[in-house]
Amino acid sequence: MPAREFFPLLPPGTQELLYLALLVNLVFFLFALRSKIKFYGIPVRDVTRIMLEGVTTRWKPLVNDYLIQRRTIEKKFPGLMHSAIYSGAIILFIGTSLVFLDFDILRFFGIQLLQGEFYLGYETVLDIFGLIFLFGLSLGIFRRFILRSPSRRIKWDDGFIFFGLFFVGISGFILEGFRLVLRPVPWGSSSFVGSSIAFYLVDFPGEDILRLSYVALWWTHALVAFALLSSLPYTKLGHVFGSWANSVMREPRPMGKLSTPFQIKELMEQENFDLKVGLTNSADLNWRQKMTLESCVDCGRCQDVCPANAAGRDLSPRLVVQDLSKMVRSDYSNRTNSSVLQGAIREDEAWSCTTCNACVQVCPVEINQLDFIIDLRRGLVADNKIDEKKRAFLTSIDASYNPFGLPATERAEWLEKEDAPTIETKPEAEYLYWIGCQSSYDARSREVVRAMISIMRKAQISFAILGKTEKCSGEPVRRLGEEGRFQQLALENIEVMQRHGIRKIVTHCAHCFNTIKNEYPEFGGQFEVIHHSEFLWKLLGEGRIRVKGQPESTITYHDPCNLGRGNQIYESPRKVLESINGFKNVEMEQSRQNGFCCGAGGANPFYTVPEKVKISEIRVGHAESTSAKLLAVACPFCLSMFDDALKGKDSTNMKVKDIAEIINDSME
Repeated sequence: MPAREFFPLLPPGTQELLYLALLVNLVFFLFALRSKIKFYGIPVRDVTRIMLEGVTTRWKPLVNDYLIQRRTIEKKFPGLMHSAIYSGAIILFIGTSLVFLDFDILRFFGIQLLQGEFYLGYETVLDIFGLIFLFGLSLGIFRRFILRSPSRRIKWDDGFIFFGLFFVGISGFILEGFRLVLRPVPWGSSSFVGSSIAFYLVDFPGEDILRLSYVALWWTHALVAFALLSSLPYTKLGHVFGSWANSVMREPRPMGKLSTPFQIKELMEQENFDLKVGLTNSADLNWRQKMTLESCVDCGRCQDVCPANAAGRDLSPRLVVQDLSKMVRSDYSNRTNSSVLQGAIREDEAWSCTTCNACVQVCPVEINQLDFIIDLRRGLVADNKIDEKKRAFLTSIDASYNPFGLPATERAEWLEKEDAPTIETKPEAEYLYWIGCQSSYDARSREVVRAMISIMRKAQISFAILGKTEKCSGEPVRRLGEEGRFQQLALENIEVMQRHGIRKIVTHCAHCFNTIKNEYPEFGGQFEVIHHSEFLWKLLGEGRIRVKGQPESTITYHDPCNLGRGNQIYESPRKVLESINGFKNVEMEQSRQNGFCCGAGGANPFYTVPEKVKISEIRVGHAESTSAKLLAVACPFCLSMFDDALKGKDSTNMKVKDIAEIINDSME
């Protein structure tokens, strides 16, 4: 009967030596792991509890992101590479585990698992996935060491991992070939790779040399495999556990929601304002953040999709994570006089981010780079390391509750001509229409408000505005790093809306929508918040508004970061546009979850960021490549950014409009 042979060509005592080597390897691994735990101050009991809770509450994303590798396989070439390595390694590990189970446990009970038809299938499956494993490693070696993309740096452990794994895979096949030559069996063809190698070795001169070669290669194979296992705490192989830990320990919050370092209400009640906010040195990083930094595999995906990096700004999310990790591991010498965090990060790096979450979206090990950048900003603001424009921005918020420094009275004066009802004059209104600062003060964005008011009137919607009592939602304030001012604004806005009994809010500003929907609830603001793209689709679906056809034309839609990645709203704005006969929506190459920022996030419009080209101009170029004549948006910041970018291009006939303007122009 076909059956697995254990140690058939190895000298006596091999089994004992193997166990001794395994024990030494295990002791080394545990020592290294203990050193890491102690160095980072990781509370093992808390980590175990959090992980167990995470597995039960976050099993679906754990399956998608960790087991199925959803994020990793989104990119074709690296996805194919990683899938081949990942699937091959999993099957080969299962195969090795079955050998251990069969020889070291079951045989003591008189049971042999690896025999008969099962064993023959086992051999064939291992050969298939061994080839897949080597194929993936070959792609990885070609990509890492030959193509050598600028976004992928080569480090010492890259060669050790890739070539070490490749050696383990290829030597396993060669050992099987040696075995089939020295101990031929009738069922050898089930190991089709090994039997193919044996075919070329059958005339090898000198059986003793072949046996000696087999023993030497067997031990080398085993020791390299042990070395790879021992290196887990020190190399990128650690991401095998680090990515799983990130997935199960990640705070369950929407992508558009920032972390909350304190509750100002509690501080006021306790009269205790002596607290540390943000990152200013390595001691400010907690154990969870350090574990997250450790899991980075330096793949460069975050840098590839970063709009700030594409614009030539001084920012690479990858380098932020890598340099913070270096800072934790060792002293870091100053790079420039403007460096922060023990010289690990430059100030311009922190201020260049648009908080678009593109890096968070693509990270295969689920690192939230934005959390670190926001904490860096919080530290800079707390230490008053901000320039005049940022200081003027915060002063304007304090003085007039808008980022432009314009009088608060002007917020609603222009709306009087539109005869928009206020909540004071119409307290029974079903919906509050939240205008937002950009559309209250920017002439171009006011057209969106006029379009929405017109649509709601035609649809006979009961709505009202806050008028002069509306203040900045605090979105750009929080993303600048001024947490205290944000929470004050949030509490004041929540108090006003609760006083008027407001339950439903409609807003066309993606920034305000994300903040009120995802961040206000933590401070007591529980409202039903509806973005105007969803609201318009609802009105169209209910037949409360009707649109007529337009002359045949191509349009392209831009996904606002706070609406798309931040809240996963992709379909409703497209359905709104598709409801107009004659319009054909042509997708830009970077759209939906892979959309490209307009450049107006992270409070960027209110201060100057050194760059080679404007982010908005890059995005307009993406739109122009579709040959569309109309660029549709669903956020006043996107509208303003693209409108300015198009004004500077004499050669374009493209226009930019909000979806509300497009619907209002097309209504019967």
